[in-house]
Amino acid sequence: MQQAVLNCFLLPRVRRSPAGDCPYDADELVAGTFEPTNTRKLAVAIDFLRGKLAQGSVLSRVVEGEATERGISTRTLTRARKELGVKSSPLGMGKEWALSLPINEALKGSIPFARHE
Repeated sequence: MQQAVLNCFLLPRVRRSPAGDCPYDADELVAGTFEPTNTRKLAVAIDFLRGKLAQGSVLSRVVEGEATERGISTRTLTRARKELGVKSSPLGMGKEWALSLPINEALKGSIPFARHE
């Protein structure tokens, strides 16, 4: 039974590595104090995209290159793009693509509304 827990067979939400090892130790599994493996990675990728696209459109190859340098996988970056609703627009003859935040995401980081008292 302990071996099954250690191998994460009883917790389908936990993603196992290709080697089959669980990223959590037995104490974390028993206590249930772990978080799904991808949650942190996705949050980092979302923060990266928000920061990178806050000032406007950026070439997709530039965003992808910087994400790779920061250790963000292509799959995680794609999930973050979907989560934020990032728009892709062709430039020129379609050989280059620009990424931008949708207007509602872009406004989240803008100047707060002034209060009238």
